[in-house]
Amino acid sequence: MIKTQPSENSQKILESLKSTAIKTLETKHKLGQYVVVWKNNQICLEGQDTPLCNKVK
Repeated sequence: MIKTQPSENSQKILESLKSTAIKTLETKHKLGQYVVVWKNNQICLEGQDTPLCNKVK
């Protein structure tokens, strides 16, 4: 049987993970730290202190 909706417990876990990710990204932004994200099907380094030798374009 294929479920179309995740269980209530799975939804709570997902919301917790989303909230944690958002808080972490906000904190890193406030501290001026770079983040590694997946964008346009590739790894991308973003932020003020992104190492020049590791910038992905």
